[in-house]
Amino acid sequence: MEDFRETNFKKIQQLLDKCVAHEYGMKTNALALKREYLTEAQMNDYIRQEIFNVTENLVSLCQKNRALHNIRFDILMPDFLWESGFFENLSFDERKKYISFQCSSFDMDKYLQSSTCYDEQLPFFSSIVRLVMQTQYLEYLQQSEDASHASVPLDEKSEEQPKEEEKAQPEPTKIVGKSNPFKSVLTTQQIKLFVECINEAHIFTTTITPKIL
Repeated sequence: MEDFRETNFKKIQQLLDKCVAHEYGMKTNALALKREYLTEAQMNDYIRQEIFNVTENLVSLCQKNRALHNIRFDILMPDFLWESGFFENLSFDERKKYISFQCSSFDMDKYLQSSTCYDEQLPFFSSIVRLVMQTQYLEYLQQSEDASHASVPLDEKSEEQPKEEEKAQPEPTKIVGKSNPFKSVLTTQQIKLFVECINEAHIFTTTITPKIL
């Protein structure tokens, strides 16, 4: 029974990941289109406002959904639906729904028409998708803001600022092509947090760094 539950949760995780990828792609593509119509100053203002709005949405999501409040720090895990405390925090009836859900019945077109259409069968599903997607999108916005600051001409900065900018400059968040065979979409901030958890748990015999991970 344990193996069946874990297997089904991981299948649901795959469905959730697909929904997140679609939503995230829509957000980032829309932002790219806006760059074509807005001036640089307007775009910088828009990004700052978006950061504020997304942060507000994330806080509201976690406050209104007890399940999200408990998994918000676990979404770095590849199979966080099962590996985190999400399952234990569900009610008995909610657990039954996840365990008995037929993943083959999931219709992506139906979900795209209404993101909440499976919330009765999979409690909190659409909210979890939004939590993960908006967390990733917030990271993307913050890096976009950092990049816009770094593009200011040097003669407009003080002598001290370039050094600070270099320290604040984020590492590349995505690696594509042959160097990324696992198609990782973890951000720099998420990788650093993941490294801290691994080192605290003493999973390896030596301390690892974000670069090693």
